[in-house]
Amino acid sequence: MLNKFNIINELKNNLRNLKSNNEKFILIIAFFLLISLFIVSVIWSLTTGSIDISLQTIINSIGHLIWNTKVAEIDVMNVMVINEIRLPRMILAFIVGAALSITGGSMQGLFRNPLADPALIGVSTGAALGAVIFIILGSYFFPDLPSNYKTYIIPVFAFLGGILSTILAYKLATRSGVTNISILLLSGIALNAVNGSIYGFFLFIANDAQLRNITFWSLGSFSGTNWISVQIGFFVVFLPSLLLFLVSNKLNILALGEKEAYYLGINVQKLKVIIILITAITIGGAVSLSGIIGFVGLVTPHIIRLWFTNNYKHLIPLSFLAGGILLMIADTFARTIVSPAELPIGIITTGIGGPFFIWLLLKEKRKDMMS
Repeated sequence: MLNKFNIINELKNNLRNLKSNNEKFILIIAFFLLISLFIVSVIWSLTTGSIDISLQTIINSIGHLIWNTKVAEIDVMNVMVINEIRLPRMILAFIVGAALSITGGSMQGLFRNPLADPALIGVSTGAALGAVIFIILGSYFFPDLPSNYKTYIIPVFAFLGGILSTILAYKLATRSGVTNISILLLSGIALNAVNGSIYGFFLFIANDAQLRNITFWSLGSFSGTNWISVQIGFFVVFLPSLLLFLVSNKLNILALGEKEAYYLGINVQKLKVIIILITAITIGGAVSLSGIIGFVGLVTPHIIRLWFTNNYKHLIPLSFLAGGILLMIADTFARTIVSPAELPIGIITTGIGGPFFIWLLLKEKRKDMMS
């Protein structure tokens, strides 16, 4: 009898080890694929555009940027295109894509719903509304403000709009120090509707020049990105989003339920506040720099979940990489597909994300029918 018991235990241990080794193998493959895709995307993004630039020129450009090495006279224009336009634009696209994806994966863990998205708590529409309010009313209240000042003030209003909208959603969902996730979801939907209504009113009263400016916020774009934008993105978007790595493992426990997570030693309310706060800061910052870019936060974590892993400890860093790569590729398409004109990047991400979202809904429907 003892012999049989030992054999069964040994089989269980072998199966557990096999599963663990299989998961490690899948993760190694995932990271290898993403790193390879990242390198290919960087090269493609820097070499492709209204003018094609060789890989050697790119290496010379980066050497000139970092070590101030000399550049041949024939390459001066290409080096300027790389260092002042394509490189900062590519870096910001990666930062924004990574932030959207990592917050999307965290929100899905927080809501315990694979269809959750950072925009659910009203931060994106709040940020866009903040920008539009200044675009429309700024000329009335600050008529003598130089145009280059407005370029930097608009993102500040966008960031504040996103933060205030999220705080309001949080306050509506919190009672006696406890945040109700279901009410937070409904609050976010309601605020998105209200923000959208006010946004529509300002569109109605805007003139032609203001409407062209507002298009940036409604459809998203990385045109006009410079090294100052990258620096802001690094401190306001990139660094805060990395904090979500620290809570990724707790999302696995939260998936069991709030009560179960509490009994297992997780401070659930603190976890909610951390995720909501980081999401508000990073998405508010991302929208202030690039406008609204839809579906990246929904699609990317799902791709990782379907192809590689459900474990948030690994899903979060993989989503971080995949989201940055996805937006770099989308931005390269945006500026080359209708060259010399530029397509708003939101059209591309929504065009991919919309059909994917419908597929997810159909998949959930099939699950319900089978159960």
